[in-house]
Amino acid sequence: MNIKLLKLLTLGVYSVMVAINYLAELLRLGGKDIGEIS
Repeated sequence: MNIKLLKLLTLGVYSVMVAINYLAELLRLGGKDIGEIS
């Protein structure tokens, strides 16, 4: 396994998790204005 590839993969997964958490916070804060998203 290439160390560089492993680092990129880890960084990518971390970035996706952070983005999802950020979007979840935005939806929770602004959900009343947007309405039900489902």
